Amino acid sequence: MKEIMPNSTAPGKVTEAPLTDEEIDDLLTKLTSEEIEKLLEETDPDDGHVPASARCTYHCDKVPTGPLNRKSLLNYIYEQAKKMPDKQDHVPHVPGVIRGKKWIDPNQEEKTEDFELDIDLGDEIEMALNDASTQDMIDLAGIMGLHSMINQEQYHAAVSNKHEDIDTEVGWDGI
Repeated sequence: MKEIMPNSTAPGKVTEAPLTDEEIDDLLTKLTSEEIEKLLEETDPDDGHVPASARCTYHCDKVPTGPLNRKSLLNYIYEQAKKMPDKQDHVPHVPGVIRGKKWIDPNQEEKTEDFELDIDLGDEIEMALNDASTQDMIDLAGIMGLHSMINQEQYHAAVSNKHEDIDTEVGWDGI
């Protein structure tokens, strides 16, 4: 039967002070290279406190063939890419020719262009709006700040009360 210590703590709790950097270095110097490799394999690859080179589990034991010369390596890669022929297309590209069909989202609702709004504004306002010309409606939209309904020229004419420069044939679209 286990003996219960009077000053024991709950299991899993650390009672000692954390190790200092010097103590950790002393422990690491006593480890062999195989033990260090085993420790590195057991580290969490998503731990941001461990350097990226230590998080990678792949280690190449191959002896380097020579010093790294980046410029000559890039030149070699470019030369190999130029020498390699392009892969031929099974169906050659012809500009302007459309093959297949356009993908349409099956969940997309069909747009209905014509819809009626049934808003009761009152008899006086409805009579005033029914008798208003297109220019009066554009002025009203500019004053109310409905910028998306009119173009820039129509807005400035409505705000500055300059109606002589506006083409009366131009409607809501500004065309």
